[in-house]
Amino acid sequence: MHGGVTARRHYAMNIEFPNQLQLEMVANFREISRLWHAFLESTSSVSMPAGETTAEGQQGPAAEAEGQRQQQQQQQHRRQQPTPTTAPGTPAPKRRATGLAETSETPGSRGAESGRKRRAANDAMLEWRRVPDEDELERRLEIGLHGLFGEGARWKTAEQHESARQVMSLQGGKVLMVVLPTGAGKSALFMLPAVPGVHGGVSIVVVPFVALLSSLTRSARRAGLDFLLWQPASVTGRVERVRVAPLVFVGAEYANCAEFASYAEGLRARGLLKRIFVDECHTVLTDAAYRPQLLGLRGLHRYDRPVILLTATLPVRMEGWFRRLMVADEASIVRASTARPNIRYRVTCCSGQGPGPGGFSSIEAAVLSKVRQTERVMGQGQKGVVYCRSKQKCERLAAEIGCSFYHGSVSADGREEALEAWSSGRSPSRWMAATTGLGSGVDIQSIVAVFHAEAPYGLVDFVQQTGRGGRAEGETVDSVVFLDGEGGTPYDRQASDVRQLDRQGMESFLQTEGCRRVALGVFMDGYGQDCTGLGGEVCDRCEEQGYGELAGGWEEEVGVGEDEGGDVRREVNRLAREEMATQKLSGALQGWLNEVEGKCAVCYMHWCNRGRPASKAEVFRHRGVECGRLDRERFRRWRAKIQFEPYACCWRCGLGQTLCPGGQGDGAAGGSDGCRWADAVLPVIQWTTQFSVGRRWMQEEFEVDASDEAGFTSWLGRSRQVGGLDMATNALAAWAVLVRRVCRVESEDV
Repeated sequence: MHGGVTARRHYAMNIEFPNQLQLEMVANFREISRLWHAFLESTSSVSMPAGETTAEGQQGPAAEAEGQRQQQQQQQHRRQQPTPTTAPGTPAPKRRATGLAETSETPGSRGAESGRKRRAANDAMLEWRRVPDEDELERRLEIGLHGLFGEGARWKTAEQHESARQVMSLQGGKVLMVVLPTGAGKSALFMLPAVPGVHGGVSIVVVPFVALLSSLTRSARRAGLDFLLWQPASVTGRVERVRVAPLVFVGAEYANCAEFASYAEGLRARGLLKRIFVDECHTVLTDAAYRPQLLGLRGLHRYDRPVILLTATLPVRMEGWFRRLMVADEASIVRASTARPNIRYRVTCCSGQGPGPGGFSSIEAAVLSKVRQTERVMGQGQKGVVYCRSKQKCERLAAEIGCSFYHGSVSADGREEALEAWSSGRSPSRWMAATTGLGSGVDIQSIVAVFHAEAPYGLVDFVQQTGRGGRAEGETVDSVVFLDGEGGTPYDRQASDVRQLDRQGMESFLQTEGCRRVALGVFMDGYGQDCTGLGGEVCDRCEEQGYGELAGGWEEEVGVGEDEGGDVRREVNRLAREEMATQKLSGALQGWLNEVEGKCAVCYMHWCNRGRPASKAEVFRHRGVECGRLDRERFRRWRAKIQFEPYACCWRCGLGQTLCPGGQGDGAAGGSDGCRWADAVLPVIQWTTQFSVGRRWMQEEFEVDASDEAGFTSWLGRSRQVGGLDMATNALAAWAVLVRRVCRVESEDV
């Protein structure tokens, strides 16, 4: 595994884009060429490619009348012209096939009919460019709401209504973050602009999961919307002109490929693209470790269109990380409480029960017993899900229950078929055994039981998975987590800070002595309210305490963000500014490394801290291994406690390939023998944090206690996103902060 630097050094360049010609430039040249040819054909409007349709699929009366007037003028003009005589044997004027009928080759006869259709199509598609006033905006929102859910439909919450207003009003490169609970109608925000009569322009929706993509396309089809599922030619098996639809779905793995970028840039250049949505955007934080292509979604800012980031699970403590990762520091936010009053939370410990019948573990036996018990009281069409941490356990439980299973090793067609049969009621069983792939965004009615065979990996996954239930009005959901004698969640000491925080949140939920809703709410929303105060289903803790008293009430207020306004042009170069900041950071750190190469980095830090006196410049000229300032034996013991994730960075120095291209260690001792910076990074961290000022900086920047050697060295080994640098770690972030603070290196904050 390697980063982009290695790829650019060793792999061939893409012949589609020679001399670093960018997709935007290619699309602009294509659009200029199209307009020029349209001008030569004497058309008075911007043409649309063959096969493209308007948002409503029909022409306006004004465009039709104009086309008829032009056709009458052209016919009258032809009647006034003298009829040319044709000698016997002279061939007739050339004609061309259009696929429908033969038409004259003359520009006039072509221009009237095609021009009329093109003008009407563009008039409808470009209607969104007219900024509506408040009354017109509310009228369009009402048309969209009733078009999706029927006459008399109302907004589920005030936050949903406010989100829809902002979605329809955003201009330029603004960013909006929307955090609504599961089942609160987030998908309506991108489907509403596609309803005929709303004139919402073209919306692109980036979807991170295959199951969610299938669910959304089914929902759009049921709603009667004109939509397009974009797939590359390598998947469809054909190369053709892709039509335009008001709603375009695309998988996250394709959103940054050259083929889709060319399509999206073409929409933008023609003035059709209005906005871009990223559904389940929290995955950029939680899943990027094993799906690095998700980090590329920050590149969606290149189109200079509003980007709307949708999720049900963005914990308040992770919001700052998410904003920096998605280049959304100034984004406005609409956030609603993620509490689900209709979910009944339970945690069952299976310790002391021993293996169950048939050789099943105590957890498996308890799950099977609860499945059979619940099935006896299920109503017509009601369903349940059993979530498992491993594929093997998923298949084992599915075989015993007699239901289908859903995990990543099943083919895409197999997953789709199993999900469709189960959701439609055609499956012989009410149950589905699944891994986390079925966790986010899938909208299936009548799920009333969500069981977890062992603790989920984190609280974000847990909230997403329990959120599959209780979608229909009046339904309650039984959520039960089954634990063995040890309890707790899986621990990975090399996991990122995001994963560690997520795991800690899950442990707090499982181990709390008070209301489980409070523990969940504090983590997700920054405040919590117990079952009694919320008026919801009672969790097992509140039930044990006889419903208990209010447990802490509101602990922290989280409001709706305000849009500061200002010049929209500030947003245009957000991505470019971020890329420049990354280059500036990388350049500054690389310059520091070059300065200390072959010298003692620890003594160089000491020299800089003393104000760089010229008379003492020789103090750092010796090699690092010869330094008497650093206790080498103590450093070796300290260094041995740091375990980097395999292939995440150079083992000797802790830097990613952006700064240490020669370091490709596997995380164990002995890797990266050719490292140039082995004495330039980790010794600096160990030496500087011996002093109170260094420990204070670590606390201020990262909220980590450097005096706790075991905890600090464990933290240093975890992966972390630092600016846009490839394959970064906490060690790199800590080193960068120390270099900036002591040596006054010019760089952006990490």
